[in-house]
Amino acid sequence: MELGYRDHKHVGARTMMVPKVSLLTGATHMRDIDVTQEQLKRHANGELIQEVCPDLSAEDREYLISGITQDEWQKFAACQECEV
Repeated sequence: MELGYRDHKHVGARTMMVPKVSLLTGATHMRDIDVTQEQLKRHANGELIQEVCPDLSAEDREYLISGITQDEWQKFAACQECEV
């Protein structure tokens, strides 16, 4: 999948559609994140995501690291509680 920028109507916002495969489920997701290609490259080259993108939410940083969405985490946690 290709990364692509999409401008929003609110002032100054420029976001990128970022495809990731979830390490938890193997599902492919697309997420609109306020990140640049350069930031993604820095992270891919080993820089910590919290250093490269300090303004992103924890949810967006986790997505960039693992491809796991908040919904997947919640379903996984609920499933784990049932087995305990």
